[in-house]
Amino acid sequence: MARQKNTAASVNGIGRTDADLQLRYQQVVKAWQNAETIDDICAATGLTKNQVRGIAQGCRKNGIDLKDLKRSRSKRIDWDAVRLAAE
Repeated sequence: MARQKNTAASVNGIGRTDADLQLRYQQVVKAWQNAETIDDICAATGLTKNQVRGIAQGCRKNGIDLKDLKRSRSKRIDWDAVRLAAE
């Protein structure tokens, strides 16, 4: 099967044109630089954590300096309670 050339008329992945992907990356980078946590970026862009992490990884691989974020305000595991459950 012949590989399709990526142009504005053809699509990448799930219905995304090159221009769409470019805009998405730019939006994530801007949100990243203004955010405190990855949850803030997800709220601003409507993307999942995995999507945001993937874009950030691609940006860093290509030399874009993204700031370090605080850990998300997620639930913490109470390891003592887990340990008690195992006994």
